[in-house]
Amino acid sequence: MSGTLKGDTKKTHAKMKFQTNSTQLVNALGKVVPVIIGNPTIPILKDVVFNLVGKNLQLTASDMRNTIVTSAEVDGQTDGSITMDGKLLLNILKTLPEGMIQLEHNGKGAVLNTQDGVYEFPVGDPADFPKVPEISVEKSLCISAGVLKGAIEKTLYAAGNEETRPSLCSLLIRLENEKITFVATDSHRLAEYVTFYTTDIEESILIHHKSIAAVKPFLSSGGDVSFSYNKSHAAISIDGTSVYCRLTDERYPDYKAIMPAPSGNNVVIDRSKLLSAVKRLLFLANGNTNCIKFEMVQGGDVSISAEDVDYSRSAHERLDCSYTGVGMSIGFKGKYLSEILSVMDSEEVNLEVTAPNRPALIRPEGEDEYTVLIMPLSV
Repeated sequence: MSGTLKGDTKKTHAKMKFQTNSTQLVNALGKVVPVIIGNPTIPILKDVVFNLVGKNLQLTASDMRNTIVTSAEVDGQTDGSITMDGKLLLNILKTLPEGMIQLEHNGKGAVLNTQDGVYEFPVGDPADFPKVPEISVEKSLCISAGVLKGAIEKTLYAAGNEETRPSLCSLLIRLENEKITFVATDSHRLAEYVTFYTTDIEESILIHHKSIAAVKPFLSSGGDVSFSYNKSHAAISIDGTSVYCRLTDERYPDYKAIMPAPSGNNVVIDRSKLLSAVKRLLFLANGNTNCIKFEMVQGGDVSISAEDVDYSRSAHERLDCSYTGVGMSIGFKGKYLSEILSVMDSEEVNLEVTAPNRPALIRPEGEDEYTVLIMPLSV
């Protein structure tokens, strides 16, 4: 190591001490601190656990529902374990130029020594920190990070936020003989995505949307994801980082019962053109309902419109598309349409309607793996 770190000559008994590159510690902390919530009811939950054994530094953070654990290889000098404010340390490290840093527990607090400065922090007792769930693995599977990331992006946006209805705040993962089905709904829209996967497990599990959101950032690096679970918890691991979470102990709604039967009323349209039109009309739609009205004319013409009578503004566009079916007027929440169309990646989409007061289905044209159900609005 070139140069001299401030504080190297300080004569104190160190209970934990290591040196590492600042960028390496920034990267490791950046994996765990996103789970830390602001002003937690249990003060120690603002901390990260630092546990040093030899050259292995293990970092742990938790919000009680989710626990993230990751590791980094450092120049370990004295084994030990402390907790300290992880976000505060990360914010300081991000402003430092890249270089070697030293972190030690001197018996009173934590001391960060850098090339040009010394920073002192209070520490907590790791014994007071929530324990990492011990999962006696009952079942496990391995899935591609890219496949899991795609499934999450296509479904999680439809999950609800009402904590009084835990099942609707969760992602349903249904394991069957030849496939895995991912489902999310807030009762206004429902997204179902199917990926083919050979497994001998046949059951359904529910994972809270916040737990899934904690996993998603780790999936961009690719590779395989190890997924293990029992009746109460799951562990999702990739590339040296693990997310432990509680499963939602609720019964998921029988969503298949509300899926409409084929109606023969289908709009096939360029996805990007429809998305652009919806976004334009949203500027003039009612601020509360966001209602976009579709007018289908038997014979092929389809138009969409929006209005806000309170501000005397409106918009109307004719869509260049193919429509087969009966004449019908039906409205949808524009914000939902925009979200649905944004996560689809097909060139064309198929909007299938049954009746003005019945759910509609949106699918990528020619594909059956991805289906979104959307409830209509009164027009």
